[in-house]
Amino acid sequence: MQDYSQAHLTQQLVYESARAHPERSALLFQGRGMSYDKLADSVARSRSYFGRIGVGPGDRVLLLLPDCPSFVIAFFGIIAAGGIPVPLSTSVDIEEAAGAVSVAQPIVIIVDERSAVRFKPLLLMEGVETVIIASWSAPAEFEREMQLCNADHSIIYAPDRLAYGLFSSGSTGAPKLIPHRHKDLLLAYDSYASPHVGYRYGDICLAVPKLHFGYGLGNNLAFPLRAGAAVILFPEAPNASVLIEAALAHAPTLFFSQPRALAELLGVNTTREAMGSVRLCVSAGEPLHNSLIDRWRALTGTDIYDSYGTTEVGHVFMVPTPGNHRPGSVGGPIAGCDIVLRDPEGRPTEETLGELWVRTPSAANCYWNNRAASEDVFQDGWVRTRDTFFRDEHGRFYPRGRVDDLIKLGCGKWVNPTDVEQLLTLVPGVSECVVLGTTGMDGLTVLKAILVYEGTNNQVHAAEMAASSVREKWPNEPERWLTKVEFTRCLPKTSTGKIKRSAVDGQTMTEFAYNC
Repeated sequence: MQDYSQAHLTQQLVYESARAHPERSALLFQGRGMSYDKLADSVARSRSYFGRIGVGPGDRVLLLLPDCPSFVIAFFGIIAAGGIPVPLSTSVDIEEAAGAVSVAQPIVIIVDERSAVRFKPLLLMEGVETVIIASWSAPAEFEREMQLCNADHSIIYAPDRLAYGLFSSGSTGAPKLIPHRHKDLLLAYDSYASPHVGYRYGDICLAVPKLHFGYGLGNNLAFPLRAGAAVILFPEAPNASVLIEAALAHAPTLFFSQPRALAELLGVNTTREAMGSVRLCVSAGEPLHNSLIDRWRALTGTDIYDSYGTTEVGHVFMVPTPGNHRPGSVGGPIAGCDIVLRDPEGRPTEETLGELWVRTPSAANCYWNNRAASEDVFQDGWVRTRDTFFRDEHGRFYPRGRVDDLIKLGCGKWVNPTDVEQLLTLVPGVSECVVLGTTGMDGLTVLKAILVYEGTNNQVHAAEMAASSVREKWPNEPERWLTKVEFTRCLPKTSTGKIKRSAVDGQTMTEFAYNC
């Protein structure tokens, strides 16, 4: 394994790649290409700009930007200046954004002009010195000021060789920030991306996960740049029409998706034509059902496999080996990665079912300024995933749910059932309820509510009231909507009076923590 102890991400992925193939397209955005040479020049100018406004070694910079060239330029420019970029989805509300600021404590926030008004209160938070407006459609403050700076190709390291930070999704309470070092993505390229995905010089990559998720940051930015490939970027949500338009425009050879997006694409007539250039599809985010595999292969003729990873580890670390894929399995560990199943007391077990722990050189070693959570998850070089797995006689691993009760509904889509349950108890006549993940069409996870109903309306009307209350509460989050509503006279309880979820028919899904 190559020694990356002195590596610098901007140097390795941007400047060295530009020297190797300056004229080749690195970024493809809205019908235009940005060459590696132009990207390197822009990154060097942004490095100069961030140094000028006071970003120095170890300073965090929050990136509230969609996937666009400005995100990439700012990300690597901050790293070159010794700062630590912390990407965050532009779809978060102001409360979530404020929580992220409280954890990351950035001195600078870069925000997309379309979200600037919504996030304006962040400027008043302690420690925030500057809010910079950027734009993907026309030059704004960041783009204009950066171009006025001289290109500075020098690089600085943050303390402890930290390069960037990503927020973990799906956790309860305050968000957890995971700091990663320069070497982590480079090690992941050598152990996962190169041997298992097989990136090639000149590949064109299309991805469902966004760059603020580790799954997207690796597969659709760091790894392609390392290989001399091009990445397709788009600011919109990755629905079927957006993906097909991007694919028809740029003819991708690698497609990184998740089951929910695959199911949507399979319902569109133009998918076969759009995906005709793809030689490999990689899925993650939730278990990949056999029906989706068969339908995708039949429609496109391309291979597809499932994978598993977490933000704490840095990227994917479990994949099937060629010819050894089984439906529902994420295969086994990649080279250089150790995994073990442990019992509820944290002891290694030879049983076929247990909580998965992992040890690999690309893993983080703590949460940012969160000692209690760090001590629980990062132990003696091992990282606990809080996911349970089944191991078959051939050493293949199958996700079997979360240690906790959170429900996984696709890449980066988590639902805390308590939030929905609290809403449902406000429906007249509902005395108790439980919300679970269950298997819907194509093996995708959907939400099901089981209600103890004591009202005067019939159950059909009560079910519609329950479902409509959820739709009205979260009109823009269809993953929270109820697909099924069932009724029972009572719910099973533990000895302490809590609802015993494990005794209720349902299914919770495993976490892929890069949050696509």
